[in-house]
Amino acid sequence: MEKRDIIDVADKDITLAQNETMSGILHNKDIMHWLDVRPNKTHDWPNWLEMLPYYLSPIK
Repeated sequence: MEKRDIIDVADKDITLAQNETMSGILHNKDIMHWLDVRPNKTHDWPNWLEMLPYYLSPIK
């Protein structure tokens, strides 16, 4: 089964701890997901706009 649910967060994001907690909860429930922690980024729109094409690129 592929990991289709993505939790995207930055390593300097104000929500990093909460996203790591959510990832742990999903993991403990055997819910496949991908916690993607981007280095040297913050909680900011330009970062999300940069990441969005990366996540959408596999969709045909």
